[in-house]
Amino acid sequence: MFWDKVAPLYDLFENVYNGKVYTGTGKKVAELIEPSDEVLECACGTGAISIYIAQKCRKLIATDFAPGTAAVKFITLLGADFKRQFDLDSYKKFFEDKGYTDVRYHVVDGRMPCAIAVITKKDSIYDKYEFRSIRPEEAEEAAEIERICFPPNEACSKEHMLERISAASELFYVAIEKETGKMAGFLNGIATDETTFRDDFFTDASLHDPKGRNVMLLGLDVLPEFRNQGLARAIVRNYCHREEEKGRKRMVLTCNTDKVKMYQKFGFHDLGESASEWGGEKWHEMEIILNG
Repeated sequence: MFWDKVAPLYDLFENVYNGKVYTGTGKKVAELIEPSDEVLECACGTGAISIYIAQKCRKLIATDFAPGTAAVKFITLLGADFKRQFDLDSYKKFFEDKGYTDVRYHVVDGRMPCAIAVITKKDSIYDKYEFRSIRPEEAEEAAEIERICFPPNEACSKEHMLERISAASELFYVAIEKETGKMAGFLNGIATDETTFRDDFFTDASLHDPKGRNVMLLGLDVLPEFRNQGLARAIVRNYCHREEEKGRKRMVLTCNTDKVKMYQKFGFHDLGESASEWGGEKWHEMEIILNG
């Protein structure tokens, strides 16, 4: 590509034209880094700032959209797309989506908009939890988590939970704490070709159609002691990605008004008030399109 061809000239030009800015920015960024840090540098160019970062951190991954301009070999980290320039909000969303819970953000002034440093300590949610489909012997544990997470009028009964797990275990996705083996949370649903949510989905597992194009989500549960670390977001994201790969068209859920913004952050679109009367309450119906 173009930038690969002009990389040597670009490097010479920038060192002459903008050398002082790069030097100053590199030193400033280095001041923010601790020896234990892992650093992701986007739009690293020919590495004028990278050389300062590399001397301070435990690990540096420097990336650019053109391999020829990178100081190190281009690496795609965790599925990120580095063909576009990240701004600070994009960085934050990227690391939140990936489950990083200890991230510090700094914007470093400079002529180039790529002068944004993101420094993260390796504390990925994927290091702490195993994500997979539920196993038959875990059904009782999941039913108890449902009881804990929802008030009595909203929680599905143990009987209905066990029936659903038996009928649609492939759509019952759990997060297991690796250190203890404890189930921390889950997301579950049933597949159908129906397009509108109805309360019968909560109680009648026979409505599950393994080949159904849509998934009706029936509960996102995270135990209180595992909340506020990005686990719910990771569960939803992984679930959606997995069902997208299976060819599912869309996912539908209902939620209370106070949860609408949370699900919007997860990528769901609010369709307004639902016809659901589950638990004697009013609900919003929300959807996310997987394959249009």
